[in-house]
Amino acid sequence: MKTINYVIVITITLLCSTILMIALLLWGKTEIDKPFIQQQVFNEVKSKFFIDLNSSIESYLQTSDASLLLESEKLIQTLAKDEVTRLPESVQDEIHIELDELLKHMQTKVRAAGKSSGNIDMLLVNAEREMLAETDSALGYAIDGVNLTKPGAATWIQKVTKLSKAIEDLRNDRILLLGSGISSNNIDISASIERTKTAINDLRALTPLELYTESEEDDDDFFGFDEDEEAEERSESFLSELSSLINRYPKEITNTTNQLSLIKKSQAKLKGLLKEVKDTIASSEKELIEEKNFIERKLGISFMIVFSILFGCVGFVIWVLVKKIMMPLRDSRRNILKVAEEKDLTAILTSQGNKDLELLIDAVNTMQQQTHRFLLDTQGATATLSSNTTKMTQLLKSTTASTIEQEQEIDNVNSIIGQVAQKEAELANLTESAFDLAHQSRTITEGHSKMLERVSAQIDQLEQETRSARDVISDLEQHSNAIEDILDVIIEISEQTNLLALNAAIEAARAGDHGRGFAVVADEVRTLATRTHNSTEEIRNIVDVFKDGTKKAVSGITTADDFATESISIIDTANSEFNNLIQIIEQLDETSNQITVISEQQKLATEAAHQHTANITESIHKVSQQAKDTSMSCENLEGLTLQLESNIKVYKI
Repeated sequence: MKTINYVIVITITLLCSTILMIALLLWGKTEIDKPFIQQQVFNEVKSKFFIDLNSSIESYLQTSDASLLLESEKLIQTLAKDEVTRLPESVQDEIHIELDELLKHMQTKVRAAGKSSGNIDMLLVNAEREMLAETDSALGYAIDGVNLTKPGAATWIQKVTKLSKAIEDLRNDRILLLGSGISSNNIDISASIERTKTAINDLRALTPLELYTESEEDDDDFFGFDEDEEAEERSESFLSELSSLINRYPKEITNTTNQLSLIKKSQAKLKGLLKEVKDTIASSEKELIEEKNFIERKLGISFMIVFSILFGCVGFVIWVLVKKIMMPLRDSRRNILKVAEEKDLTAILTSQGNKDLELLIDAVNTMQQQTHRFLLDTQGATATLSSNTTKMTQLLKSTTASTIEQEQEIDNVNSIIGQVAQKEAELANLTESAFDLAHQSRTITEGHSKMLERVSAQIDQLEQETRSARDVISDLEQHSNAIEDILDVIIEISEQTNLLALNAAIEAARAGDHGRGFAVVADEVRTLATRTHNSTEEIRNIVDVFKDGTKKAVSGITTADDFATESISIIDTANSEFNNLIQIIEQLDETSNQITVISEQQKLATEAAHQHTANITESIHKVSQQAKDTSMSCENLEGLTLQLESNIKVYKI
């Protein structure tokens, strides 16, 4: 046991050492270049790179134009970060941190310049917003309020539309100029400026106030101006301000072009700076790669030496295992196979080796001795079982002969019971026929009695319905009287309405043209009152006819009620006679039922006797079959006992 524990400890130690060496080798290979690049290369190039980059950014910040500052910020941010991504990954994080600090400083100055900017771009944006806000009071006023019937209106609308189109083209060209960045030198917006100036001068040459429609009812201008002079002043002020902005625009375009040229030069300088940084990093990286390869070769040699030592240790452990364990185990296996071939359970195994192997051989000897005792006990039990099996076979043969004789006697009893059952069946059929006739008579009589009861119930219900109908008709008569009262009120109201409409027509005639519409309404009201009076008379006639029909219905319902009472009396007499007939049939039915019950009881007793004899016969058949099966099983058991005895005799016990 101690040897096995020792081997296990050595093996685990060797495996752990191997895994540790492999992990150290992999870690050294992946981490060898990291400290060199971060500490040497980055410290050499970072200072020069960011000094030049900061100088380039400060040259952009000399301008006060907020839009140009924004363009410069976007250009530097995009260019610098694109170039940084091409550098080794180990220095990108540090360079990004420094670059973000510079861009934050630039953004602060951009915001400060944007608050105090007076450049042409901001002024044009404000002018465009003012033009959109003053659509109703300036250009919108110039088109929406024009009287198209006056001379020159079409020319005025055409000139205003031309100015609006020129301003829109100028705004699009400005957006294209600022959005094109470095390539803006190829864009010329002088044509848009000239078209806008021409449109403003054309509008000043016209007299727009003569083209508008004046209000007849009030003095206020239709478009929200208090006086036409105020509208003219506001329109002229707007056109003057827009003209001033257009005159300043070429100068600002020149400044913008110069600033963009400066950005283009700085971009080329920044690209050269980044290229120099990249070349420096590439050369330093080449030197580091050579040093890394040298260290890797040293690590490889060390790994091979350690690996050779580990292999030697593993070989020694294997030799110890073979000498101390495998060879004694092979000898013990040979002895066990010899005992198995000779089937000698009296033999005792021996072993010369370590203590663990001796314990294993002792366990095998113990198991062999237990098997030897088991076979001895089995041999004695087999002899006893063989003797008992022979006796049981003889007993089963005599039992089979007795069951055959009992089966023949029971067949004779079944024949006699069958004849008795046939006679009882004939008697039961006759009794059942008499019972069926009595039952049919009773069913027919009960059916007629129930039919009379249903007729009587329906007549009672009819009588109740006629009474309810009579009450309903009485209520309808009362409601008809109430309707006549309401019709009288409606007729009175229609007559009063007719008089009021007549008075209204008279007053409208006095009013002349001012009351003409009211006279038409009065005529319509008088016509409506007349129609209401006529409709009310028609309703009164219908109600009178309804009342006459109601009285006739009450008379017919009373006559039907009398007939129903007489019919109920006749039906009650017929129902009493049917009840007497049903009692006689029930007595006959009860007598037939008693005969049937007695016959059924006798039939059941006969069937029970027949069933018992059949069960006895079946049981005897089963006993006979089981005796045969048991006899065959005993014969098979006797054969197995003999085979078991022969198998036990093979071993030396």
